[in-house]
Amino acid sequence: MPPTGPSLSLDLQPEQRKTFAGLAAQMKLVAFLLFALAGLSVILGIVQIFQGSWAGLLDIVIGGLLKVSGLVMLTAATSAGYANDVPDCDKIHAFNVLGDLAIFYKFQFGLGALLTLILAIKVLF
Repeated sequence: MPPTGPSLSLDLQPEQRKTFAGLAAQMKLVAFLLFALAGLSVILGIVQIFQGSWAGLLDIVIGGLLKVSGLVMLTAATSAGYANDVPDCDKIHAFNVLGDLAIFYKFQFGLGALLTLILAIKVLF
């Protein structure tokens, strides 16, 4: 007897599945770039600290926040890949991609607000 619950499949066409595969690849690239930027920020922060400027601590914190942002994007990329690879549950994974992207952009907005505040403090003092 077939299940009577709601369908978990979106019945995506092959070109739509290709879109999810491309989305997953692009999201992984963004996550990699965020990781690289985070590493660069941490390294520059350490260099600033060794040069005697405690402002390097700010760069280290920003690097950590960028790494968290990259992890969120990597999670979204994984969900997009699952939406492509698991046709029986692609509806769940497609909604997971949307939820992960919402978290990513909220985090980016918060990070932008924090950086704006930091820049304003540096300019004023």
